[in-house]
Amino acid sequence: MSEADSHEKEQPEVGGHALGAHDHASGGEHAHGGGHMGHMETVKRALQKKLGDQYDAPLAELKGANLARGKELFQKSCASCHGKTGVGDGPNAAAFASPPADLTDAHHARYYSDRGRLEIVRYGIEGTPMPGAMKELGEQGTLDVYAFARSLAGSPPAASEKSPAEPPKKKKGGHGHGNHPH
Repeated sequence: MSEADSHEKEQPEVGGHALGAHDHASGGEHAHGGGHMGHMETVKRALQKKLGDQYDAPLAELKGANLARGKELFQKSCASCHGKTGVGDGPNAAAFASPPADLTDAHHARYYSDRGRLEIVRYGIEGTPMPGAMKELGEQGTLDVYAFARSLAGSPPAASEKSPAEPPKKKKGGHGHGNHPH
């Protein structure tokens, strides 16, 4: 069995909820129903099922996030894959079949709700290289990291967040997120 065949049969999970089979190889990176966007849709449906009515609820917890601490924790715990600026170019990224998410990509950042994205940061996506941060960072650290990662895509900070340094400039010719799991 090829690596691609094996990867397609994996059953990734978000916080213990199965996401079902997915195929990163079919279609273009924005082809709906398969490929990258199909995987994102599968993850989104699993998050909506897990979180129920809370999926689209405002994330009031962001008001208590510490953006400076989030940046520090991101550099320590996330940059090896997502890169120092969040574009998915960390030193470990080359080892993955699909590159890590480009956190500066506003299109993809808006695809999931804040609660959905925080759930991914908390628990990761089983079957992908994306680990959860809860065990290592705890609830407040995870929230701080999420607030920082959220700011990289130009999402407005919550009322009490301080703005980070200017997000990295986009590459010319598209939004440069590659074919990666979210």
